[in-house]
Amino acid sequence: HDPKDFDAYFLRGIAKYNMDDLLGADADFSVAISLNPVFTGAFYYRAITRSRLGNYDDALNDFQQAIELRPDLPDPYYSRGVTRLLNQQFEEAIKDFDNFIRYEKKVADAYINRGVCHLYLKDTVRAYADFDMGIRTNRESPAGYNRRGVLLMQQSRFAEAERDFDMAIKCDSMLP
Repeated sequence: HDPKDFDAYFLRGIAKYNMDDLLGADADFSVAISLNPVFTGAFYYRAITRSRLGNYDDALNDFQQAIELRPDLPDPYYSRGVTRLLNQQFEEAIKDFDNFIRYEKKVADAYINRGVCHLYLKDTVRAYADFDMGIRTNRESPAGYNRRGVLLMQQSRFAEAERDFDMAIKCDSMLP
């Protein structure tokens, strides 16, 4: 009813995003930003949308805007780290995961994703430590066991890898 209601565009963008209408979501988030150029949430969700579309450069620009507007919010650091990981910017991704972990120490995926970055940079010691921390942070998530198991297998530590894969299967079968 009100064409200048930036919240309405933002919320419709969220609905479209959840229905996998990524182009429609991007358009609505863009309108919300044009109506309110300091709307951190719209920049953040448009960045996530653009990352899912494979438009990494524009996504990274939107994450930067969101972080400049609200440097105290941890989620944009995590999501930008994932985008940088997908875009093979591993050192920058590690910095983003470090920033996120400063705020949120109990998110296993942050450690696991940082470990993946370390693996791509051929630092298996740090990768192992991050996978281990991811497991200690959430012992019921199969992701850390899977990642650490693959690393152990590559190091010919087969018995340890098998234990991790067994735990991953056990954790995965615990899901409803």
